[in-house]
Amino acid sequence: MESHATTRPSVLRVGDELPRLDLLDEQGQIVDLRAVSRDSTVILFFYPRDNGIRCRTQACGIRDSWPLLRSEGIEVFGVNHGSAESHLRFKDRYGLPFPLLVDRDLHLARAFGFVNSWMPPGVSPLTRSTVIIDPGGTIRVIIPKVKPASHFDILRANLGLRERVDAPPASAEPVEAPVEVPVEAPVEAPVANAPSDEPTDRTV
Repeated sequence: MESHATTRPSVLRVGDELPRLDLLDEQGQIVDLRAVSRDSTVILFFYPRDNGIRCRTQACGIRDSWPLLRSEGIEVFGVNHGSAESHLRFKDRYGLPFPLLVDRDLHLARAFGFVNSWMPPGVSPLTRSTVIIDPGGTIRVIIPKVKPASHFDILRANLGLRERVDAPPASAEPVEAPVEVPVEAPVEAPVANAPSDEPTDRTV
């Protein structure tokens, strides 16, 4: 008997539709990525772990360019297999303005082929990679093996964004609240005696 069954590729590729997969964010809220990408360009950046040095550089580079991305209506989500609590600490510590999604079982990462199963125990199997999804849910770009320092420049080139103007350099330092310094009233210097208009007697 002839079979007409077809097998779907195990790894998503450019031109494929983003599958339906709901993930929790750092607040425990469900995010439907396919619904988000219906009307917006979406960036998914995968990073191995929260608070890693290179992961901080990658995430803070996007943070520092956030006004430009939002001005273009672009949605951004960080993704790894850390817990919501870990994501929340990472987000709060570095002032990240975008959601961080919990891919606990690496279902989304595996769909893109971003998992190295041969990694030793204790080392994240997640490959640092990025995906750009067009409005409508079609995968536009897949960028494997991302270098954190040049991550945003690669994104900007693929998105056709203008150069950043007066953007601060990416900083991986924690965001601290400004410290208010009390302002003291200025102390007035004593006024010197004004010179007299009367003639000076120089007679000896």
